[in-house]
Amino acid sequence: MASLNLLPTELTDLIIQDLSRQDIRSLVKACKSLHAAALPALYGELNVHCSRFKSKDKNAISPDNVKQLCRTLILRPDFARHIRTFEMRHGDLTCHELRISRTERKLFKKAIDSQWWYVIGPREWKEDLDRENHFAAVLPLVISQCERLRKLSISNNYANPGSWLWSIIKSSTEPKALRELSSVRVVCDVPQRRFEQNAMELFLSSPEIEVLVLSSSRPGASVRHDLDLQRMAAAVAETRIAGTFTALSILRSSLSTSGLRAMLKQTPQLRVLECTFLYAASEGFLDLNILRAGLDIVRTTLVHLVLRFDIYDSQGTSARELSRILTGDLGFLREFTSLTTLETSLALLFGQNGLVYRPEPLKLPCSLADTLPPRLHKLRIADDLWTFKPFAWSEIAMTMDVFKLFFVGDYMLGDRFLGIELENQVWKNIGYEPWKTSTPELREFVFDIRMRGRDSPNVWVKQDVRDELQRVCESQGIKCSILHGNLG
Repeated sequence: MASLNLLPTELTDLIIQDLSRQDIRSLVKACKSLHAAALPALYGELNVHCSRFKSKDKNAISPDNVKQLCRTLILRPDFARHIRTFEMRHGDLTCHELRISRTERKLFKKAIDSQWWYVIGPREWKEDLDRENHFAAVLPLVISQCERLRKLSISNNYANPGSWLWSIIKSSTEPKALRELSSVRVVCDVPQRRFEQNAMELFLSSPEIEVLVLSSSRPGASVRHDLDLQRMAAAVAETRIAGTFTALSILRSSLSTSGLRAMLKQTPQLRVLECTFLYAASEGFLDLNILRAGLDIVRTTLVHLVLRFDIYDSQGTSARELSRILTGDLGFLREFTSLTTLETSLALLFGQNGLVYRPEPLKLPCSLADTLPPRLHKLRIADDLWTFKPFAWSEIAMTMDVFKLFFVGDYMLGDRFLGIELENQVWKNIGYEPWKTSTPELREFVFDIRMRGRDSPNVWVKQDVRDELQRVCESQGIKCSILHGNLG
């Protein structure tokens, strides 16, 4: 009978890569040779979702199992050395709710004794473990065992100044600790919670870190931090080698555009930037002119750009009734010669006053051909700010006009009214397809109207309108996806 043990190592590795996690667990227990072969696949990527309730998430495990996993990794550091990606999500739990027993504390204290090289000594660490009696002092101990860790995703509870993870990263006396860590994701688990300023400076100033993601854990929740990115930029300028930082994502955040511009000044080789702004109605408007000034710093290196914006009611102020939401616009992006992927909205591209027809005689709408970067491969347009007062008419009504002009050179004759059915509109062609000369490498277009598409009267709620856009794109050989949720 053929045996898996007789196969070349390369073939065994390929087979293991296609197995489910449960099958890999079984394979680890089969025999010594397969144990050694399957171990890296079992522990190479750990995505743990800690929850007190049953969940459909395949990574969800109970608090007791989380603690058992930590005990295993501390008792078997040879297992921990296989971990390249570690993600810990708390879900409905916080680290303070993950209490540890007396027996577990004894085990963890013994492991702490071996970590004598940290800036804060083992005695203080053990005292903290006795005093707090929760998981915040344990997870950093597990992470310290992961000598080959490259990607880390954790709650901001673990990244506060003075925490043990802080001590591990700040330590300069032990070369093995997190020496390969290059990507960090810090998640704010609690809505309205603020990020700690010093913790963010720590990650940004580490010369090994190339990718940093700051995010709320829940869609729609705001990370209510007032990060002083001016100060953080100064920390980066003083401590890191310019050019090593290549990707920055700040998601569902209330950060200021001036702070982001200061940060971009210190990251001139940035290739990936993702910013989703989420403001309270009482916080003011988004200044697109300052944002554009920051983007200009990285216009020759930026390859992937995501810019989204939303605003919500606060302190009795209705976001939809605000007369001023944006100031300025992103302007022409033709100088962004390396940019191949762009996700944004027409509101951000053209500004609050930009979605208007040009003067007679042609009455053409705003032009994507004059705006988009020349080497664009993928364009994704979202429905940000639809139904808000400044965009209640133009953003929804003119979207098809803008797209048809760009893809096939069609523009509508006469005035634009919401009540006109698509089949009753009269279109005229300018004689060429603008996208072919402005963005000849474009291969994919995504129109995302899942957030506010249902609020578009007589337009995108209709299947025939969506079908028309699909037909227009596909007639040009461009893959088109319209994400519309439950519009019908």
